[in-house]
Amino acid sequence: MTLSSLGAVLALLLPAASAAFARPVDPAKVAVVFTTHSNHTRTLGLAIGAGATAAGCTVRTQSIGSALGPVDEAAEAAALAAINWADGVAVGAPTYNGNPASKMLSWAERTWESAPPPAAQTCPWPTLGLGCTNDTSKQKFGAVFTTSGNPALGAEHALASLTRLLWTYQFQVVVPSPAGAFHTYGAVAATLTTPFDQAGGDAWNNCKSGAQGKGSKCAGGGIAPMFADAGKALGAALCRSAKKRGT
Repeated sequence: MTLSSLGAVLALLLPAASAAFARPVDPAKVAVVFTTHSNHTRTLGLAIGAGATAAGCTVRTQSIGSALGPVDEAAEAAALAAINWADGVAVGAPTYNGNPASKMLSWAERTWESAPPPAAQTCPWPTLGLGCTNDTSKQKFGAVFTTSGNPALGAEHALASLTRLLWTYQFQVVVPSPAGAFHTYGAVAATLTTPFDQAGGDAWNNCKSGAQGKGSKCAGGGIAPMFADAGKALGAALCRSAKKRGT
């Protein structure tokens, strides 16, 4: 082959090779899965999703249904699909009686362990469809969040319970940065007591009495900006971790 013909071949190959290396890598995927009653937990979940999006991840947000309502099988199936799709998962529920809403725990107990692994294999531990592996590069990342009427209604215990749930299924749990976070376990929002009440008026009594309808002071699900900002920061941290999965 002459030098001129070699040069011609290289001229054809180099642009194609450069284009191949320049192809963008698929973004990491984050799912935000939650149950809510008065939409405060949903709002915090959306803030987490916004933080993950801003950090460069593709985000799916999915409710499993009302925290106090009947089982919504379609919503639960969509949430399970979102978890299996994602590299990072944020799981959230309101705090009731010092625990995460039972809807979230019941859903996990009924469906997570029964989800089949992606290949035919027998696993000695619950897998959430992830298969048997001790390879940490293949494990998903997780984060937790909760809302409560005021800061002293057991949010810490709810976050710890949700964290243990993720640990059971081999998630590597991402926690907020100590700088600027309101809790070291996950994202929180106090929603119904001054100065955190974003609805105005006597929101505590409106929500406690079940006034959840359109136009009620409890229906909007607003959270204070400082809690939303902390949620965005946690979402960004989850996205950064999710980008490392498989590397």
